[in-house]
Amino acid sequence: MTQENIIGTPDNTRGKQGRVPPERYRWEKGQSGNPAGRPKGSISVVSELKKKLEEIPKEGNPEKKRYLDMLVIKVIKKALADGDVPMIKDIIDRIDGKAKQPTELSGEVNLPTPILVKFINKKEDVKDDEATDDLI
Repeated sequence: MTQENIIGTPDNTRGKQGRVPPERYRWEKGQSGNPAGRPKGSISVVSELKKKLEEIPKEGNPEKKRYLDMLVIKVIKKALADGDVPMIKDIIDRIDGKAKQPTELSGEVNLPTPILVKFINKKEDVKDDEATDDLI
């Protein structure tokens, strides 16, 4: 059995990202992976802000601009008036995205080959489903 047989076969990926764990390690239907997480029906601050930014204020807004439009104008005017270079740079980065910076990797690569070989050899005489148990 090769490394491909353990990690990348259709049997353990089933067309999804990553692999599917053995039956005994899967979540029960309706069971939460994070029981102490955010309760259902709770309000997200981000979603509420997005809703509010799309609203058009009724008073003091003869041009009928959304809060979002007014906020963007205010931030740009303030950044330019104050000469706030970091803010101006941040605005430009948000428009075009940050410039990609190439990263060069150099030096020796020391992979733990003996460990990988030992792992593969150990799994050769084990069934495919059992081979994935130790990965969890």
